[in-house]
Amino acid sequence: MKKSASLIIVLSFFMILTSTLNAQEIIQVLEDRDTMIKTSEIGNTDLQNDNLSKKDVEKKQYSYLLLSPGYYNIFGDGKYAHGGAGYLTYGFQSITNPLAMEIDFGVRISNREYDEIDHHFNDHFTNIDLRYKALLSFQIKLNESWTIIPKIGVGVFTTLAGLSSDVTGTKINENINLGYEIGVGVLATVGVRAIYKKFIFGVSGEIDFGLAPFDAVGAFIYSTSFRLLAEVGVKF
Repeated sequence: MKKSASLIIVLSFFMILTSTLNAQEIIQVLEDRDTMIKTSEIGNTDLQNDNLSKKDVEKKQYSYLLLSPGYYNIFGDGKYAHGGAGYLTYGFQSITNPLAMEIDFGVRISNREYDEIDHHFNDHFTNIDLRYKALLSFQIKLNESWTIIPKIGVGVFTTLAGLSSDVTGTKINENINLGYEIGVGVLATVGVRAIYKKFIFGVSGEIDFGLAPFDAVGAFIYSTSFRLLAEVGVKF
């Protein structure tokens, strides 16, 4: 009887020990599983955050193209001109700060008069311009579709070519058009734009100061120009 009781006690202890080990193994497996799930979730979260970060970076900037027709006039140093102007503008705008950059290429077509002492002529003149501007623009988001952007800026420009036709006046001034108005200068601009989804509408005023060679007498002349331009375009 004593041997039977001892055997029963030993078997009972062995079963309890075995059950305890199995329970610990099960608990460890469950803990390992939870750890793997959490690690996977963290990895997925990091990947999602990376994707969101890339999207955020993409949304922090955009480019745009504008077509800007309008009116301009020139006055100074005894001359005056007025006519139409048109520019194609490529711009780069940051959403996170107010800085924007633009480069314009365009033409001005005008009727010009020059009258100083005995030098007088009238002609039709076309300038081809290249301009670069740095802008401060303040974005005011009205809703999901509309954004208003007041802007101010400064820039530089160069007149790449000047083409004159139908020159009338004194003999000496018939050759003034050769190289005349090919010059450089600085400009200032102010305006406002409205963005509807991807479409841009606006108006701007510009004033510039430039120097150009006066070939007939081998000197430089100065001029001040004012432009009033409409803007229509698209951002991408």
